[in-house]
Amino acid sequence: MLQQYNSENFISQISARPFCTDNFKLDGIYRLNKPKALGKIYIEHNNESFINSIVFDIDDDMGAVAWDMAGVPIPNVITQNPANGHAHLFYALASPVCITEKAHKKPQKLLKGVIAGLTDRLGADPCYTGKITKNPLNPQWRTFWNETEPYELNFLRD
Repeated sequence: MLQQYNSENFISQISARPFCTDNFKLDGIYRLNKPKALGKIYIEHNNESFINSIVFDIDDDMGAVAWDMAGVPIPNVITQNPANGHAHLFYALASPVCITEKAHKKPQKLLKGVIAGLTDRLGADPCYTGKITKNPLNPQWRTFWNETEPYELNFLRD
């Protein structure tokens, strides 16, 4: 049985030197060591070899409940901007998908399809790259840890 996804899982999946920033326009994104990066407003949640989680950017004042309105599974984590309601919906994957050149292509194709399907169902920003997310550990955001287990891609596909 899988365990519920929590902040400890989030911290453990972050790479040793993730991309991060407090201000995209002024600073761009840059790498810091994990302890410093974890204090930033935005942070990279995957690494260069594996996709451990997928995130959807909902630019709507009801962003935090877009999953419910779309009839899709509850995200593991929701980070919402309290000023405008926009949110990132974060789905942890029970089985990370390897994205290196030598990795199997079938899981990558499934991942791409799941992302496209959920982007459409959620009404998420199709231009969002998913590289950097609102850091759920940063107090700038209203964060909801939903006490859910990580998801298998096949479950999210359905």
